[in-house]
Amino acid sequence: MVRAHPAVLVRTQVKNALLRLDRPSGFNVRKARVRTSQFFRKQNPGKRLPRFWAVDVSGRAGCDDMGLMTSGTLVVSRRVLDVLLGFCIRRASFAQYTPWRQPRH
Repeated sequence: MVRAHPAVLVRTQVKNALLRLDRPSGFNVRKARVRTSQFFRKQNPGKRLPRFWAVDVSGRAGCDDMGLMTSGTLVVSRRVLDVLLGFCIRRASFAQYTPWRQPRH
C-alpha cells in the first residue's frame, strides 16, 4: 500500500484480497495511472513499476471498512487490517482508532 494524501495505491495482490472481503464498504478500486519520475529512471535504469490500483476511500472512519478522518488519517476495519498484515509491510504507523466524542453539557 502506498499512502500519499489523498491517494491510496495498492498492488494487484492487495486489491484482490480486499475485494474478496464479504461486502466491503467505504472504498472502490480502480486502475491507477502512474509514471516514473526522471529521478527514478536515472536511479533504476530499465526498471518498470508494477501495476498499481487506486483505492478511492469514501467511507466514514470507524463505521466502514475504510474511512478518512478530517485530518486525512486513513482508518480501516479490523478485517482490512488483517488483509494488510498478510502482506509485507516495510514502513507503516499503526494506532488504534478511538472516535472523538464531544462532551455533553
